[in-house]
Amino acid sequence: ALLPKDIQLALTSPLTRAARTCLLALPPGENGAKEYRVSAVMSEHLEASCDIGRPPHELAKVFPELTFGNLDDVWWYVPEEHREGIT
Repeated sequence: ALLPKDIQLALTSPLTRAARTCLLALPPGENGAKEYRVSAVMSEHLEASCDIGRPPHELAKVFPELTFGNLDDVWWYVPEEHREGIT
């Protein structure tokens, strides 16, 4: 493998497809990262309907390897006219 040893941190978007790709590229275990952290800063902004996210507590059930730390419940882009009642 061409990956360096001792990868300290892997960062990923909270979008499901990005989280899956991160874990496929750097599978947890002997050659994976020591920590996997999720950041909304790394996601796209409403390019398609699939860019609507899920709250961290739902994502954590699917991706227990990832740390969701400071991720807001609604971390994805929501236009101002639709924010009321969501955030």
